[in-house]
Amino acid sequence: MADNYGSHPARFTQQWADELGIEFVFIPPHSPTLNGIEPFCKSLKREVSPEIYECEDHF
Repeated sequence: MADNYGSHPARFTQQWADELGIEFVFIPPHSPTLNGIEPFCKSLKREVSPEIYECEDHF
C-alpha cells in the first residue's frame, strides 16, 4: 500500500517496482486512517511534543 507521495507514483519508482514484481495499491488522498504509519506518528507526536529539548543531542 502506498499513499500518493510524489515519489510513489513516479515513473522511475513504478518501473523499479515492476522489475521487482511489486504492485502498488494506492490509498485515496486524504485518508490517514488507511495509512499504517499514521497511528505510529500520532503516538510519537504525543510523546515528544510536550518535551522541550536543549539541543538535538538531548532529543
